[in-house]
Amino acid sequence: MAALPVTVRAGQVSTLEVHLACKPRPCPKPDHADPTCVVQNPEQRRLVGTFCQVHRRTKLKLDIVPIHFGFVGYTPGLGGEERTLFPNAWPWWSAGCVIGDQHWAEVAYCSDCRASYERYKRQAGKH
Repeated sequence: MAALPVTVRAGQVSTLEVHLACKPRPCPKPDHADPTCVVQNPEQRRLVGTFCQVHRRTKLKLDIVPIHFGFVGYTPGLGGEERTLFPNAWPWWSAGCVIGDQHWAEVAYCSDCRASYERYKRQAGKH
């Protein structure tokens, strides 16, 4: 916590610009037995063993990805194209600064989606 002096004058608008920085504080090691470290995701867990919607012969496996605010979001990439081409890649997740300890979340992924996404990144020079 930090305190900053601010002067506010009647009838005037005052602006205070504050830049915050924080560093990741990861779990010592991701451990499925520790619910404060690896967040179980029943929805993703139900997908494990089902077939990928793109690679219809490849079954989804269980993996974990880092999360920063207690949720798993859109991945991979930043645009809709990657999500359409490689819907089950889940190679990474980043949500900015970590508030509190970093957690991990279970995700279902397709090894073919992940490999295709990595090739796409290299060819396109993305990320």
